[in-house]
Amino acid sequence: MHAAAVAKVEHSYQHVPPQNLGNEKRVLISELSGRGNILWKVEELGLDIDLPKSQARELLEHIKLQESKGFQYEGTEASFELLVRRLMPGYTAPFTLVDFVSMVEKREGNGRPADISSQVMLKVRVADEVMHTAADGNGPVNSLDNALRKALLQFYPNMETVRLVDYQVRVVDESSSTG
Repeated sequence: MHAAAVAKVEHSYQHVPPQNLGNEKRVLISELSGRGNILWKVEELGLDIDLPKSQARELLEHIKLQESKGFQYEGTEASFELLVRRLMPGYTAPFTLVDFVSMVEKREGNGRPADISSQVMLKVRVADEVMHTAADGNGPVNSLDNALRKALLQFYPNMETVRLVDYQVRVVDESSSTG
């Protein structure tokens, strides 16, 4: 309701324009969103897709289902954009993760602080080719990022400029914690 109202009469939900405070108008995507939030965010991201209301409703139901499993889309525009792009006609996934193994080790040594070592081995399919690679990193996410780059850079050289600058790890099933 909020996004729909702001779209019609912006000042109805804002007592001060956000730009006056150095902010910008943002519409969040979450399990509390409506179709209006979905359509607004698609337009805000500049995606060239005509998303019918029925598809927006489907996408919203998918987001609600995922959030009930512990995923979050608030403040994760890239994840939302990927969901929308997958709905676009003619979408083909650039690669498919076949499988991966991650290992983290802690090693004590000769009175020095423990060293943490992380390694990932993975298989990824690009078109008809399966790439099998491995990489080290300063944690499992960094190792996975390094291994994916190693496998994909030859197919997608533009990835060289893409950097993982932030990520969050959450307990997906909050009822059973890390058990």
